[in-house]
Amino acid sequence: MSKKTTATAGEAPFTESVPALGKRLLGLGRQSAYAAARRGEIPTVKIGGKLRGLTRVLEARLARDPQNNLKRIAAATVGRCRRQASPGKPPARER
Repeated sequence: MSKKTTATAGEAPFTESVPALGKRLLGLGRQSAYAAARRGEIPTVKIGGKLRGLTRVLEARLARDPQNNLKRIAAATVGRCRRQASPGKPPARER
């Protein structure tokens, strides 16, 4: 018999959806959160076909050096969005 462990009040869950985690901790939108996860800036695990963000791992990473991490993630996300949305150029293909 296994015990189901859940987060108690005031404690973060072990995993969250990538968009929810990106929004809550980094202020990112859905696509930006998935882009950050692809780059490895949001730690993830795949469970049954679903990509889940590792809440406590990201919180610990941000707690070590919050300003540096937030600036790096924001700069990477904004830079990619600007490159993709530049007028007159076809969208860049990622490989």
